[in-house]
Amino acid sequence: LELTAQALPDGTDLLLVVHPKGVSESLQYAIDQYVLRGGHALIFVDPHCERDLPPRDPSNPMAQFQAERASNLDKLFRAWGFQMPEDTVVGDRELAVRVQSGARNQPKEVDYILWLGLGREQVDKDDVVTADLGKMILASAGHLEPLEGATPQFQPLLRSTDQAMLVEQSKIQFM
Repeated sequence: LELTAQALPDGTDLLLVVHPKGVSESLQYAIDQYVLRGGHALIFVDPHCERDLPPRDPSNPMAQFQAERASNLDKLFRAWGFQMPEDTVVGDRELAVRVQSGARNQPKEVDYILWLGLGREQVDKDDVVTADLGKMILASAGHLEPLEGATPQFQPLLRSTDQAMLVEQSKIQFM
């Protein structure tokens, strides 16, 4: 669909929304109505999509680092009783993925707390969406928060550990 679409196609069985940026209010409303009528939707948003890089601009080498990498449907999510803060990502010492770091001639392996290696213990085994998932690696993952006073049921499908913390997105912007 175009981001400026006013409605979803008739007969939509499943809606898959991946990294939505600049979605019109009317399309967000159409998504809301589709879900409220019992439609099935999987929505993937990201506060810091590492793969969302603009083309390199030789006249402005910093543009790539300053580009907006977040996707969100904030207005829609707030109507549903939760939010995804765009200013933080999840870091977790227990789930940290080992990566190579340092100079090419002296690389060393370090635990990178912003890349999470989730196992079966972090997955909701009772939900059809996540029941059969094995090990996953999430890079610079966001988190969802229920809004105070929200009435919808909030059931996390993926979880961090008690060794997790929120890291300001601005600290990784130039990495």
